[in-house]
Amino acid sequence: MFLPQQEIEKNEDLQRRVKEAIASSKESVKRIQKKILLEAVDTLQYLFECEKDGSKAMDLHIAKSQLVDIISEM
Repeated sequence: MFLPQQEIEKNEDLQRRVKEAIASSKESVKRIQKKILLEAVDTLQYLFECEKDGSKAMDLHIAKSQLVDIISEM
């Protein structure tokens, strides 16, 4: 449902609900970004562990691919 800007400006309750929806959306975005960044940190930690142990070359390649996927989701 789309309302003309004048109707929105007249209706204080609607303005309040719109502001609350925007704030809620921003919080949701922050939570999602935090989750993605935490996954990226875990993957980076695994990458460093793989680099220390040269026998995990395939795991290192897979972890790098996962990190690229995680970052591209942002």
